[in-house]
Amino acid sequence: MTVNPINNTIYVSNCGSYCLGSGSSSVTVINGTTNATTTVNSGTTPYSVAANPVTNKIYVTNSGSGNITVIDGSTFNTQSAATGAGPDAVAADPATDLIYSANLEDNTVSVVSGATGYTETVLPAGNEPNSVAVNPATDTVYLTNVASNNVTVINGATNTTSTVAVGGEPYAIAANSATNMIYVGNTTTNNVSVINGANNAVSATVSVGSDPAAIAVNPVTDTIYVANYGSNTVTVINGANNATTTVNVGADPYAVAVNPATNLIYVVNSGSNTVTVINGATNTVSTTIPVGNYPIAVAVNPITNMIYAANYVDNTVSVINGATNTVTATVNTGTGPAFVAVNPTTNKVYVMNNPGMNITVIDGISNSTTTVNDSSAVNFQAIAVNPVSNTVYVADYGSNRLLEISEEQVQPNPLVTFIDPLPNNETTSTTPAFTLTAISSFSPTAPTPQAVWYQIDTWQGTWLQASGTAPDFTLTTPTLSLGTHILYAFATDGQDANSTGLAQQFIGGMAAYVFTVVPKPVTSGGGHGCSGRICRL
Repeated sequence: MTVNPINNTIYVSNCGSYCLGSGSSSVTVINGTTNATTTVNSGTTPYSVAANPVTNKIYVTNSGSGNITVIDGSTFNTQSAATGAGPDAVAADPATDLIYSANLEDNTVSVVSGATGYTETVLPAGNEPNSVAVNPATDTVYLTNVASNNVTVINGATNTTSTVAVGGEPYAIAANSATNMIYVGNTTTNNVSVINGANNAVSATVSVGSDPAAIAVNPVTDTIYVANYGSNTVTVINGANNATTTVNVGADPYAVAVNPATNLIYVVNSGSNTVTVINGATNTVSTTIPVGNYPIAVAVNPITNMIYAANYVDNTVSVINGATNTVTATVNTGTGPAFVAVNPTTNKVYVMNNPGMNITVIDGISNSTTTVNDSSAVNFQAIAVNPVSNTVYVADYGSNRLLEISEEQVQPNPLVTFIDPLPNNETTSTTPAFTLTAISSFSPTAPTPQAVWYQIDTWQGTWLQASGTAPDFTLTTPTLSLGTHILYAFATDGQDANSTGLAQQFIGGMAAYVFTVVPKPVTSGGGHGCSGRICRL
């Protein structure tokens, strides 16, 4: 399933008994505001779903019928785009409005035009294309080919391809858009291939530990972290020179999370019941924190600097204060906490319990809990948070249903704020400016909006006041990091008064706008390792 946070719509592919050889032919569309559902016909055995929030188009790979169903998010009208055999993974490039389908059975990649909905070309790939990554800053697509030990590189502007040989059975792939470097984890040769996006060649092969299971990139510091499940280590790669540092962690490192705000890295060690904290400034272990029995999931709230480790066997979550690196609380959950998701907007933590088949909701301030039960639950398998609507979605694999948890009851509000969108919902500025409009639909005698207040990525901090007077307001954000952010804003007026005659603020409805801060492209020039129209920053 996938969520379009811009219009609060959820898309679920109904693959049926896919693993048993038969499939369904539909996609369920859920209105996140009303929970009303619409069934849209697709091809046979719809598998992967990708949404382009810029164009409001949804793309579904149909592994059984060998095509992509293109769904118009406004009308739910569909059209079909042919692909190769067994389309599996799908990725959309919002900068070019091109869609890339990895076709597992005939080792090709289909390129579909988002503007027309038709397949523009089918490109050859290696054997068993498995994972796909898009670098929108350079309009380049990278596809790992597990069986042929290489990566297919697709030029998004020309649809020409090249092949980069890497290590054995490349699986994980991550791109650092800020530096235009791509990192490929090779599971059988125990190394990471570093591909220079400027010339699409391997610039280095970095040895790591045994069985590299996960890769995380901190774009702020240009540092890459590779969790080596088989050797109980984390390999830290300096993105500037590819020098490595090996950090010993606990037994069986299972997951890793990075807090770019504090430059601390958290590794859960399922075999030793600990969390290793790595200082990103020194590449050394700051401390090892004992947690519960068999931790298998970790999540970070970068706003509050709190870390949550789920301990599967003893049914608890260890709450770690990132400022002191100590466990400040152990919170009881349901049976088998298997996944943790954080909503930094409201400072709520959601723990999916399986086989407990319920959701434990942790208040990030008090660590008090609420349990969300569903009598029809059979087998919870996935959880996702939409921070725009403050809604949590839990996939129940066993009953073919999607459970929705709403944090608060939303009532109609006549005092509304509109945020003008950025072109393509993107900006290269780390301090982007926005224009807002505040309107009151109260009676004609009601006051006009007095002010607009805003925050970035959370509701928990200090609200800042925008400039201007009704109905037009402007703001410039504080300095932001590269990546996706959410602008929250609401208007106030002085409609209410207390017994002393002092004006009271009527709080308007919350507006939310999702946008992405992308790197600035550098045009070709001498001495900077340039290739084509984009250079390495």
